[in-house]
Amino acid sequence: MYAYNNGTSNRLVVYYSDERDPNAAQKLVHQVTTNGTTWGPVVNDVLDPNPKGRPGMPVVAKMKNGQFIMTYEHCATQGCKANYRVSSNPESWMNATEYPLQLPDGTAGYGTPYVVYLPNVGPNGAVVVSTHNPDQFFVNYQYAAPGSRWVMMQATVEGAYSRSFVTMDDGESVFITATPVQSNGLARWEVGNQHLGDVSSNVTSGNWYLVNRNSGKYLEVANASTADGGFVSEYSYTGSDTQKWRFEPANNGYYHIVNVNSDKFLEVQNAYVNDNRIIQQWSNTSSPGQEWRVVDQGTGYIKLFNRNSGKTFDIHGSTDSQPQMLQYQDTGAFAQQWKLVKAP
Repeated sequence: MYAYNNGTSNRLVVYYSDERDPNAAQKLVHQVTTNGTTWGPVVNDVLDPNPKGRPGMPVVAKMKNGQFIMTYEHCATQGCKANYRVSSNPESWMNATEYPLQLPDGTAGYGTPYVVYLPNVGPNGAVVVSTHNPDQFFVNYQYAAPGSRWVMMQATVEGAYSRSFVTMDDGESVFITATPVQSNGLARWEVGNQHLGDVSSNVTSGNWYLVNRNSGKYLEVANASTADGGFVSEYSYTGSDTQKWRFEPANNGYYHIVNVNSDKFLEVQNAYVNDNRIIQQWSNTSSPGQEWRVVDQGTGYIKLFNRNSGKTFDIHGSTDSQPQMLQYQDTGAFAQQWKLVKAP
């Protein structure tokens, strides 16, 4: 449902799956009421070109740029893959382009999508979509515009057949509800909050250490290398410039993370988008592979998500001396979380 005023009347729009059309196994439609008792005609929103297709589970959210996003699943013909459309009118969807909900590496959302919008995250807010994926959800910081990249994050509440998100009053957090099924076949009620706001803008002031939550060690360029391709690791505190980083605004809420010793940029090697790829330093290329979202976990720790791949990075080698940093999907592990400590 979506309630709004179009300038002439208060309107309640109800979106639903409709099986009454003999030419479609199921389609998405809506109807509108202005008085709560009488309803306008059935209007088509999403039709699968294959009559056996079953688009379903529509949810709509408004973004602060005035656009609307609808998420839904495509069953029968797409295996219940999650898709979305963006429209300037909450009552007009048929001509809007359909996009798959997926990461650059092809990792996709499936089943029971649910979308909300967080207006106070970064300059453009954040579109947040939960799906039937076990423990993750998807985030987009660019109004889900064509060509924009999605990030997959670990949820504080595990997946269920239908997991619902509610935007909290701070505009940076979600309240999550779900009923995951246990091994005995019974469902339980599970709720939780999750903060998705960006780190404070004062991160651009001065130099910082990044201290790993799991190991207590410091992010550094190994062996104080100043060469392109120098690999990034962690090590016990030395106070050297190779362990110091500065955050320079890139665009749309992303940052360049620059090593103080080498003056080179943190990046994913060769702009790879799949897991287990090397995190290294390189001269400035002005590419998305060198841009990072700094997400405040609300626990005193942050996570870093690459703009190009939508992934964070992990420590390969646990707490060993100088383990290599590799790009990886967000798992919620402490090894993927960092504390910002002011450096001289």
